Amino acid sequence: MRNCAGDRKKIIEIFERFVKFLQNDPNEIEYTLNIGETCENLSKLQKSFHETSKTNSVLEHINRKNKIVFYDEIGFYRMLMSYENTAPMQQFANEVLSPVMQYEKKAHTQLIETMWAYFECDCNLQRTADKLFSHKNTVKYRLHRVEQLTGKNFTNRYQSQELYNALMIYYFLEKG
Repeated sequence: MRNCAGDRKKIIEIFERFVKFLQNDPNEIEYTLNIGETCENLSKLQKSFHETSKTNSVLEHINRKNKIVFYDEIGFYRMLMSYENTAPMQQFANEVLSPVMQYEKKAHTQLIETMWAYFECDCNLQRTADKLFSHKNTVKYRLHRVEQLTGKNFTNRYQSQELYNALMIYYFLEKG
């Protein structure tokens, strides 16, 4: 929805009441309310539904569960969804991450998962270790291994951003 500040407020209020209702459910239902763009006709509604389905898959992966998400708030993912030809994105993700993925297949490690958790935890080693139920040194070792495999350094913001973007694209294409 665009340019609908008043409607957003109403939607958020209704959603908050819905959340309170669900909190009484013993089954602990997981949900995400995904609000797409306004559609003037049936073909735009079909496109919006497709985008919403992709968005839900991405939101599930990045742990945006039990939240309300407006389409115009998903940033970089919205840009990814606008491309019909995903081959260049796939090529970029492969160029950056293939050494890590190949190593994971042979050594059965959790390097991709560790990188994702590290970025989710704002590059904080201790929070990443807590999230993964691992020791801080284990996380540190895994990230160092990623650096060795990719030639990218997590302390270099451009290289770190490249790793993060490749991960976002990888998960977007995998879940989409």
